[in-house]
Amino acid sequence: MTLGNIQAFKGQLMKKIQTNALWVLTGIALTVAAIFGYDQWAQYQEKTSPKAQALELVRQHLNDPDSAKFEGVQFFAKTHYGCGSVNAKNRMGGYVGFTQFIANIEGKYVRFMPKEETSDYPPGAYIKSLDERIEFLKHAAAVCTDNPK
Repeated sequence: MTLGNIQAFKGQLMKKIQTNALWVLTGIALTVAAIFGYDQWAQYQEKTSPKAQALELVRQHLNDPDSAKFEGVQFFAKTHYGCGSVNAKNRMGGYVGFTQFIANIEGKYVRFMPKEETSDYPPGAYIKSLDERIEFLKHAAAVCTDNPK
């Protein structure tokens, strides 16, 4: 092998290495772009989903929306209602305990489970609070389902 042949071989080898390196870098760049794009898409979907819209609607009705903690939230596409429980801070900064809610994203409607009256003053207040809670539960049973009647 002559010096000219060795240099020609070296040139061809370097060209192949550069071409392969370019393909590898292109593959890495496309993979990173795909992962980043999917992550952005997933975040967008999470923020704009019907369930997310229902949670945002509930937050708008709280004293401290940033403190909201949700449990058991489900969205029912046929009725357009999000249903679940929320715990948030009151005006004094303390958490009040989980309260059931129903939220309709089409009508921008939110309803919370009424508090139970613990005394009977004024007369009949306890019975009235129980009636309000029963009405809420009937409403929730009718809309928190994928098989509305």
